[in-house]
Amino acid sequence: MRSIWLVSKRVPKPKSNRRIRRTPSEMRAQALAAARRLIIDRPANVLTMRAVADAAGVTYPNLSHHFGSAAGLHAAIAEDLVREVLTGLQTVGREMDTHRPDYRALVDRVFDLFDRDGLAQVLGWLVHSGEVARLEPVNRLLADFIAHRSRDRSMVEVRRIARVALIVCFAAYSESIVGPTLGRVLDTSAAVRRAHFAAALGALYEA
Repeated sequence: MRSIWLVSKRVPKPKSNRRIRRTPSEMRAQALAAARRLIIDRPANVLTMRAVADAAGVTYPNLSHHFGSAAGLHAAIAEDLVREVLTGLQTVGREMDTHRPDYRALVDRVFDLFDRDGLAQVLGWLVHSGEVARLEPVNRLLADFIAHRSRDRSMVEVRRIARVALIVCFAAYSESIVGPTLGRVLDTSAAVRRAHFAAALGALYEA
């Protein structure tokens, strides 16, 4: 009996199933990361609060407490995107401030911005979900960016900056969405595609 008691004493106790307490900011970040993964992995599916709660490993009531509704969640996703675009534009400005910009560096920065963490896919999802109005801050950021870079410059330079910003953003978005597919069809690597875009921007500078 004594030996049996010694063996049973060493049996570990089952682990507690208590949920980990998270701060509101941690909860928000975890939910938004889960929502982004769902958008990237299943772009054709409707993004529901239930799906995000399951993907984030939190309860539906807890998610509702933080975002209120699906509309609140969508607003938070858009706010997250705006914050990323703002941070990206601040770094892109370095390439735009020189008299003759390094267009390859500019292409790399903007393309990396749109490709990072599926930003382009999230942008496309917001548009297809009818959430275009939530992207108005992005439009304002781009307009402010162009206006700031255009200070004390000639009209020729102002037009160039506006054209470059428009083209490189369109190109970066397209590259993130269909670039790999078209690259396989045309047998063109991502590096070569970026070089072509940079060369096109250089030619535009001379126009």
